Amino acid sequence: MAFNIFRYKSEQGKLARGIAFWLLTALSGWGCRTLFYFLHWDWATQNLLNENIPIIDTPLSPALIISIVLFFVFELIIIHWVVNRPKIGDLLIETEIEMKKVTWPSWNDAFNSSIVIFIAVIFFMVLLGLSDFLFNQFFSEIVFGAVI
Repeated sequence: MAFNIFRYKSEQGKLARGIAFWLLTALSGWGCRTLFYFLHWDWATQNLLNENIPIIDTPLSPALIISIVLFFVFELIIIHWVVNRPKIGDLLIETEIEMKKVTWPSWNDAFNSSIVIFIAVIFFMVLLGLSDFLFNQFFSEIVFGAVI
């Protein structure tokens, strides 16, 4: 029997809940990594083994232990609890059901639409830049009596 991380309606919305789970895991990992680099106090950076951990070539310090423990607390308890809450689980299940109903454009349609948007953005950028330049010249002549 495979390990299933979703207790609430375990056979529904696996993709949406899996994506939410792994995105929250990545966010938690990034936060714990940031915490590890933030903890640069004397007591937090002391090497407890007097040598580096072989595979990751990092000293075993209280900052590393705190970061790893917090990561696993967030990962195993908080994120797992959040993803399995009935309201959030139902939201993610319904999101996945609705996303399956969407008619997605082909790559050719998406590319052509992107080209149209790119040209429109360039056109309006030039139009606004030109009008800004002309208004600047006009009002500079009125206010200062000379072109800047």
